[in-house]
Amino acid sequence: MTKKQLLSFSMSLACTAALMRSPPVRAAQSSNAMQACLSKKLEAAPDTATVAELREACTSELKASTPAIIEVQESLAKSRLQEEIHTEQNPYLLTAYKQNYILPWSYVTEQNPAYSEQGVYVNHAEAKFQFSFRFPLTSRDLFVKGDGLDLAYTQKSFWQVYNANSAPFRESNYNPELFYTMPLSFRPFGSDTALRFGLEHESNGRGIIGGVTLSRSWNRAYANLIYAKDNYMISVRPWYRFSEKAKTSPTDPDGDDNPDIEKYLGYFDVTAALQYRNLEFSLLARNNFRSNNYGAIELGMSFPMFHKIRGYAQFFNGYGESLIDYNHNINRVGIGILLTDIL
Repeated sequence: MTKKQLLSFSMSLACTAALMRSPPVRAAQSSNAMQACLSKKLEAAPDTATVAELREACTSELKASTPAIIEVQESLAKSRLQEEIHTEQNPYLLTAYKQNYILPWSYVTEQNPAYSEQGVYVNHAEAKFQFSFRFPLTSRDLFVKGDGLDLAYTQKSFWQVYNANSAPFRESNYNPELFYTMPLSFRPFGSDTALRFGLEHESNGRGIIGGVTLSRSWNRAYANLIYAKDNYMISVRPWYRFSEKAKTSPTDPDGDDNPDIEKYLGYFDVTAALQYRNLEFSLLARNNFRSNNYGAIELGMSFPMFHKIRGYAQFFNGYGESLIDYNHNINRVGIGILLTDIL
């Protein structure tokens, strides 16, 4: 075997290895372009040339001539959306929306004093769970390619499972929403971006107990800018709360049950997610940017366990983990399982 034949065989092995390392979206294009360049370089290569030198020269040329093939990759967030679109056509499946998780055990440092004031004993340890799904109301490509109108529902509940007094559900929040999502052609740094507009209602379905109003609710319109690239995603969601009439008395069943909710929950939130190897880290943050600095932060980490089930650890600090606690500052840590992640 001549040196050029040996060099050609070595380059074939190198191309095969590069193909195995390349992401599926661009692997075929990248490999074909590299193979053609290496073959051309081989014809004019001196006997002293090495495979590494030829590959380096071809990589530089391809980056300059076809940057879309070499550099642009589909983000994990966009890949998840494509997979969800397939499930939308199956009438027997519900499409996940926000995170779905069960924390069989969580611990709160200080429960809301509103309960003890009513003579109700509340355990610091309790279970917390959330389930969330969405349903498409239109086919894709409603106004622009890839857009759509969806109806969604999220429920978050806190269960006093360790409470010897009948183990009641301490609080449940019901959150239906309607939203329109459209992808954007603006792709800074090779990212995927989208814009979402929505209307949502959130309430806890409570009433007046012992002369104290435990009902909490609000209605919002929001815009959500989503930025996703490679293995991470960031979204910024400002909102506008629709005002309600004031109560005539504290026990008035009509009127605003929580007129100062924006003081504690602010006017926007930021959500971020990062996937690193087999782990996914998530962040939810909000702040009212006033002198009292009310806000909240929720940190989550999921890790593989078995099949589709992932372990999940969560930490929360601040105001508004639930509607009943919108003006009560808490610290919570919990451990459990997660059924659907963000990415």
